[in-house]
Amino acid sequence: MTKKSLTVGSVDIGAGTTDVMIAAYKYQDDFDQCTISPVPLFWESFYFAGDDLMKRLVQLLIIEGRNTPIEQKIKTAR
Repeated sequence: MTKKSLTVGSVDIGAGTTDVMIAAYKYQDDFDQCTISPVPLFWESFYFAGDDLMKRLVQLLIIEGRNTPIEQKIKTAR
């Protein structure tokens, strides 16, 4: 039997939280049955996620950015 494993990192950006997890997945092949077992190595949640990220991007790129759509409308309206 050979020991096999895979370590995976994942980032889940939801509407209210961002979750980060690193887990090792161990594979065992015993006779006719195989088993994959997760072993969490690190996990963390942040209260900065999709809604907050979208709000910040709109603020930086559309409202405050140079040559923004709002700025262009104001220039053409003059």
